[in-house]
Amino acid sequence: MAIPYRDRFAEIIATAGGTVEDERYVTRPGVIVMNVTEPTLEAERLADVIGLDHDLDGNAWVAALDGRITYLSFPASDDRTGKEYLRAIVEDRGHTSVTARGYASVLFAGISLEDSIELIAGRAGRSARLTSSDTNAQNDTLYCLHGTPEQRAAQRAFVEAVLAIISEHSRRKLLEWHEMMHRYGIEVRGVPYPSQRWEDIPEDAERRLRDARGNALGVLVDNSELVVPGTEVAAARDHLRLVEHLCRATFYWFSADGTIARKTYEGRARGYLDLRDGEADGWWDDRFRMEGTGETPSAWRERTGSKVSARDHVIAQIIAEHVQTRPRDFQFSGIVPGRPVDFRRLVLDDLEEHPFYARESVRRFGLLGMFRHVANMGVHFRAP
Repeated sequence: MAIPYRDRFAEIIATAGGTVEDERYVTRPGVIVMNVTEPTLEAERLADVIGLDHDLDGNAWVAALDGRITYLSFPASDDRTGKEYLRAIVEDRGHTSVTARGYASVLFAGISLEDSIELIAGRAGRSARLTSSDTNAQNDTLYCLHGTPEQRAAQRAFVEAVLAIISEHSRRKLLEWHEMMHRYGIEVRGVPYPSQRWEDIPEDAERRLRDARGNALGVLVDNSELVVPGTEVAAARDHLRLVEHLCRATFYWFSADGTIARKTYEGRARGYLDLRDGEADGWWDDRFRMEGTGETPSAWRERTGSKVSARDHVIAQIIAEHVQTRPRDFQFSGIVPGRPVDFRRLVLDDLEEHPFYARESVRRFGLLGMFRHVANMGVHFRAP
């Protein structure tokens, strides 16, 4: 069974002497000397943890180890060879950066993006990615905590945003939301309908959002039904009837100006009803079979390890708009927004003329030196 990316990263941090609390928060980074004139005992120990045999010598073994760390590539117990792995990384994928490091090096595991930039600004030489560039590693990553206990508690509160789900009492619905949101550190709380009157729900959702403003990602009203394909008309519950599972979710959140905004997301999944065993006490999820597979979403998940339902489509849309691309109190604009891009100019030329970066008070901090290093040498990192 594959080791989750977050667990792989935590294993590297722990082996390097760091601390990860509650399987999510880095409270102390790991730092070890990897090489001086040859790999250290600490590097050998890390190689054993992540799975790398000595079928390579010298710099080739170091490059294979760098690749294992950079891409969080923990092989199965019967696949510890470095030779074939290094060939695939360098020749098949063209990722030659792992071969560029000399022997003298230090591993910093579990540091923040800001700390990575600080190391570059301090002319530490090179910086490697601390997590894989694979999307899955970033979807379920770790978070660094800094400062006093009070500051760390505030940072955790920011990460542990709460998403309240208003729906009829349904453990299965909440489980779907929890499974998708937990990897982002978002707590899901179930809230029953305020009344049987649908028109009361918007007011209740806005009230709950205001009450939980401190760490609320938003409030969501989840509603789903079986409908006639391509319509919004409720479908009859007949054996082998073609239907669509229509999931609608209205999301309430605070916009940039402090007002409450809302948007409705929709997902559909086509299939048919299999009522040979009855309606499962009125719950139709176990009787809805997906078109093309003939399996229920739950059965498909048990067999393949993944599940794509109408609700999954809705959740993915909300994650894309409100989690992955959530504004973080900064804006980006071009250096001269109205000027066409001139590819003959160097990036550093624009920075030298920038009204902020060109200030002497800013130059003293070595910011231009860091940008010059990045432009000339390149840098790759995906720190949490």
